[in-house]
Amino acid sequence: MYEIDKLLRKGEKVIWSDKPLKAPFMIGGFVASVFGLVWLSFSLFAMWVSTIQGIETFVILFLSLFVLIGFGLTLGPPIWQVMRYKNTKYLITNQRLITQTGAIGVDTRFLDLDNIQEVYVNVNLVDKLFGTGSLVVVTAGFPYLKGTYPAITALKEPYKIQRLLQETRISTTKT
Repeated sequence: MYEIDKLLRKGEKVIWSDKPLKAPFMIGGFVASVFGLVWLSFSLFAMWVSTIQGIETFVILFLSLFVLIGFGLTLGPPIWQVMRYKNTKYLITNQRLITQTGAIGVDTRFLDLDNIQEVYVNVNLVDKLFGTGSLVVVTAGFPYLKGTYPAITALKEPYKIQRLLQETRISTTKT
């Protein structure tokens, strides 16, 4: 992960920084694995039936491709989330909101506080279970599409962080 603190402007001060809470951040990868398990189960069953009935080797090799895809769909999303978690960090400075995340490549986004129009908290089912929430930041000129920009998820105290961001934004626009 890039040292995000090295990307600060001259005179910019970090007001808050944190990582998402691990369990709710990771759960999305495990939920996606359910589809992979279903796929894998059907693929293994089809391969087993084909083997018992003595179907041609070509068909069994073809079905083994579906088994490999099933393993990828089952194990891939959790591994991807673990890699993303390692690279995820959020910062609020006296000038910007900075988010950094990514599994292989690292995506760092900078949002000047004076471009923020609205900040609200989203609490879904997983967040309810873990006592977390996500911040949704709305800017002019960038339409909000669920789950896209910026992603500030699995926060321990989302309402406190929303208030901090709003207060910092208001104080910077007055100066």
